[in-house]
Amino acid sequence: MEESIAHPEVDLVCISLPNNLHEIAVLLCCKHKKAVMTTKPLGRNATEARRMLEAVEDAGIFNSYLEDLVYTPKFLKAHDSVKNGALGRILWAKSRETHPGPHSEWFWDIEQAGGGCILDPGCHCIEIARSFIGKDIRPVEVMCWADTQVKPIDAEDHAIGLVKYENGAIGQFEVSWTFRGGMDLRDEVMGTEGTIWINNFLRTGLEMFTTGKGADYVAEKAESNTGWLFPVGDEVNDTGLQPYVHRRLQLARTGPRPEGNLL
Repeated sequence: MEESIAHPEVDLVCISLPNNLHEIAVLLCCKHKKAVMTTKPLGRNATEARRMLEAVEDAGIFNSYLEDLVYTPKFLKAHDSVKNGALGRILWAKSRETHPGPHSEWFWDIEQAGGGCILDPGCHCIEIARSFIGKDIRPVEVMCWADTQVKPIDAEDHAIGLVKYENGAIGQFEVSWTFRGGMDLRDEVMGTEGTIWINNFLRTGLEMFTTGKGADYVAEKAESNTGWLFPVGDEVNDTGLQPYVHRRLQLARTGPRPEGNLL
């Protein structure tokens, strides 16, 4: 790993490793003064994340946290409306990400992963609600229910949580590794003057039926390629990956760092 990071032709490192290797890779980027972007979650716990934050700040390198779902086209359109006051004062923001579970085996090992579905899709949902409510507004109270209902693991596979913010707004997340039928990504935001509902995945407005002849890849976390299916038109763009990476590469070249999505 160090040989790759230290290579003289490397300008920017994107860390997409198992969670237990994030801190090691970040510290190597600090050692060799390489700009770094880290996939979610930043760390397995708050202590680990704090060490990484302090390390990149001390090293003075460009750093960024990869959170893609706040860059989906539907979210960006909704967020612009919220910022422009179309919904008035935001009272409640809810985000849901549920699917049958991760692809890689390391996710099921709590030592490598650090946690279950709260640490995995929960990162997205909490950030989505926080973005609608306002990143400058601090959370003051959290209530959460989590359990291991289906998967043979030592971490939660289903959870629901409420985050109360200092202005009275409520952020709500629903996450699961037990949902059957594919990946369900939905957001709702309610204010004093209006409401927005967003459906990013699963029921996207594109539906097809096939007996399976010629059907191959359908969409991320799709459980079947026969019967009624819900393909995604432009998956990389619709999940926010393309606009996020494009924006971060621009910032890495020009210098300024985006407030709110740093390590």
